[in-house]
Amino acid sequence: MSSTERLRIPALLFHDVSPESSGKAPGITVSPGQFRELIGWLAARGYTGITAREWLHALNGSGVLPPKPIVITFDDAYENIAEHALPVLQSQGFRATVFVVTSLIGQTNEWDTPKWRSLPLMDAVQIRAWAASGMEFGSHSCTHPDLTSLSEAELRREITLSRDELASVIGAAVVSFAYPFGRHNERVRRIVSQTYNLAFSTERGVVTPNTNPMLCCRTEVFPRYSPGRVGLYLRFASAAGLYDRLKRSVRPLLFPQPQTARR
Repeated sequence: MSSTERLRIPALLFHDVSPESSGKAPGITVSPGQFRELIGWLAARGYTGITAREWLHALNGSGVLPPKPIVITFDDAYENIAEHALPVLQSQGFRATVFVVTSLIGQTNEWDTPKWRSLPLMDAVQIRAWAASGMEFGSHSCTHPDLTSLSEAELRREITLSRDELASVIGAAVVSFAYPFGRHNERVRRIVSQTYNLAFSTERGVVTPNTNPMLCCRTEVFPRYSPGRVGLYLRFASAAGLYDRLKRSVRPLLFPQPQTARR
């Protein structure tokens, strides 16, 4: 595999990993068994889980990646992943990147309630311990708002303060960001680019040397996805990303939104 091909990397997105999916957060909760089976399947096929920072270093020529790297990410930093996911990754020699809602460290997913039940988030002790073991932690804003709806001052606070809050916990620079709810626009991306080296969306695809660093793609793993289904998505991630982009561009033409009167 050439160095250029090795920099063409798929990324997976997880949220909660817990045996209590029913009634908690069923749309985003993967069972421990499903997670363990998937990571075992990836390891058996030669994949190695890397962090976003490791891909960035390789892209900049300051690091070397294993033959089949894959970026494993978790949004929200639920406490359950510290018990049910990160130890599984560690057992396979995989690393991952966890995106933290920094002003709610050690608290609960306030942004989701009452849609879903309250779920505990990782605390500072857990974050520091897993960071020391080789896991990476990135920012997911301070409070998990829709960044596209904020004023300029609110947006800058959510983006820059979250970096500073997380850096004070892990004692290291924070280089990566994930957009809350996957929502972003040109203004959001511009301000994020002033604070972080990489930012991840929820759009499918792969990251390559030509990827806009503020638009790193990920394939989300949903409940009951088999390893074979995930493998299929990984194989055709580029095509899936193209399909998603075309669908977003065509939808406004087919289903135009009614215009509101200007005031």
